[in-house]
Amino acid sequence: EEDKKAILSMVETGSGFNSVNGKVNERMRNWVEETLIEAVKEAEEKSEDATTDLDLALLSNNVGKVFCNDGKYEIAITYFKKSIEIGLKVHGNEHCDTALYYNNICGGYKEMGDYERALDYGNKSLEVRLKVLGNEHIDTAASYNNIGI
Repeated sequence: EEDKKAILSMVETGSGFNSVNGKVNERMRNWVEETLIEAVKEAEEKSEDATTDLDLALLSNNVGKVFCNDGKYEIAITYFKKSIEIGLKVHGNEHCDTALYYNNICGGYKEMGDYERALDYGNKSLEVRLKVLGNEHIDTAASYNNIGI
């Protein structure tokens, strides 16, 4: 009972709340990331052919976005590259998903400050989007924006 009161008192004060809240958020992020990594591993194991599984490509891409949003760009790029490998094998180089995966890899490298690689993947995304969507599409504009680093 004493511990509960002490914890409650700490949480009720501004600095105590911020400290506890920060720790809870960090643990939640870690748990989410671990869960997502496990989800990808399970999806790979359950897949009949993980090299052509479009659901796995989408899952890997979305996991990459989570890591990218958390500033873990190298991990994000690993998942984006899983997506592009599957996308290229299934769709080839002229598909909207392929362009999206290239674009996400571009964004990861851009955030890391690796502008040469970002530009390489950004140009690949733009090239695909120009062929598939044309010059006037909003996704093509996004690719133009990304290579304007």
